[in-house]
Amino acid sequence: MLYLLALISAVMNSLFLRYQYFWLALILVIWAIGLILVQSASVYEDRQVLGQSVSYWKAFCWESTSIISVFVLAIPLTGLSVKYPLDQGKLLNWVLLILCFVPFTFLHVVMMSKAREIWYGLAGWEWKTLECCGHWLYEARKDLMSYVTVNISIYLWQFIVRRVKGEAKLVHQGKEQKQKTRNPTEDRILIKKLGNEYLVNLSEVLWIEASGNYVNLHTLDSVYPMRATMAATEKRFSELNFCRVHRSTIVNMSKVESSKAVESGDYLIKMTNGLELKMSRRYKDAFVEHQLSC
Repeated sequence: MLYLLALISAVMNSLFLRYQYFWLALILVIWAIGLILVQSASVYEDRQVLGQSVSYWKAFCWESTSIISVFVLAIPLTGLSVKYPLDQGKLLNWVLLILCFVPFTFLHVVMMSKAREIWYGLAGWEWKTLECCGHWLYEARKDLMSYVTVNISIYLWQFIVRRVKGEAKLVHQGKEQKQKTRNPTEDRILIKKLGNEYLVNLSEVLWIEASGNYVNLHTLDSVYPMRATMAATEKRFSELNFCRVHRSTIVNMSKVESSKAVESGDYLIKMTNGLELKMSRRYKDAFVEHQLSC
């Protein structure tokens, strides 16, 4: 029974990670539809209580254009949070996030006003865009809550993905290892995943990919994020038969099958699992030197 539960859990984790953007999109769509329906009904009821005559489709138009605009703006915010993550502890990242609120609320008002103008036009009504823009401070106050909610949601999603993937940390066996010549097989990665811990040989890592304030360690069947910069990872892994081939890529030289030039002047590296990775010209000499020294 326990084995069956473990198998089901592993399959579900695999499906979640493989199609994580599909699940994210599905959750967002369901959330948006639910939010639009609830908010539209609330606005309609509030107007009825105040004695203001308004049709339900107008309330639906107001809320749907506003909420959809917020979700569209959440896409670049997600990219921003990946490039400048808040948990990196840098003041610049927080300042950038705060400053981005201004273009966020500006674009939100412009996008929803234009969408309402089109909607009203198709229905034979007139939408006064300038009147909406005149309530900018009112919209900014509402947008502040939306902005905070979106950023918290992005952070929580990234946290969940990291927990399911598992986070990696380098460990070494034996205190005397500092005084000895390093052997790649003696280095391990400690994987913390959903409350469990696993040890993985560094020799099983095929390549390393930059991802914000993390690097993703790719093995044959898994990807493990590790909190580190590419510069620090390159320095640490260079003595373990790893070589940097791109500003965002480091490869395990023992897993490289071949390399070839392409028309752009760059190169393609073929790994033993068939994967092809791009190599920049600036790293070609170091790559060749690493090959000769192996």
